[in-house]
Amino acid sequence: MASSNHDELNKLIQAVRALGKLDEVAAPRVADVIRSEISRAVGAGTDPYGVAFAPRKSDGGRPLVHGDKTLQAQTIGALVIVTITGEDARHSIGWARGGTVREIIPSKGLSDRMAAECLEVVGVAFQEVLAAGARSGG
Repeated sequence: MASSNHDELNKLIQAVRALGKLDEVAAPRVADVIRSEISRAVGAGTDPYGVAFAPRKSDGGRPLVHGDKTLQAQTIGALVIVTITGEDARHSIGWARGGTVREIIPSKGLSDRMAAECLEVVGVAFQEVLAAGARSGG
């Protein structure tokens, strides 16, 4: 007959083995956070780090009002790939007419806010995967 300690040890082993699935659980959630945060920043008229976009040269108005319309965040395994196309992409790297850079996709890593939100969803996914592994029992 197995002891209580033996059962607990087996649960722990199963939980640790289940962590191999963490990337497939967490990555889509991280992609959603990144896309949402980029959309929020563009909607506020700022880059991902909170720096206001330069106004339009033509009329001084707010640029890129719909700058996130072509934004996509997808996953391949644990990798999150963020893309933007068309005129918005040209603005993001300074290739648009006038050469003004209005960064949409983070180029210097995640902002503090984005990193904190990603850490939160990864932590939740970690707990879920760990708990599911412990329950699986085999």
